[in-house]
Amino acid sequence: MENPPSEMPPLFHEVFLAFDAGEYPHRADPLSVDPVAKYTDPWISEIVTRHGSRQL
Repeated sequence: MENPPSEMPPLFHEVFLAFDAGEYPHRADPLSVDPVAKYTDPWISEIVTRHGSRQL
């Protein structure tokens, strides 16, 4: 699901993709890599930084 469904706000879709990225081990990573720590956490942090404390 690369493009958000028309009824889903782009921000919500990006958050969905961030969590989706951490749900499984990626082929290029050793099994010891935590996908949440490597993919989801930094992406969510970047989203929060980008959007700050504004009303969402």
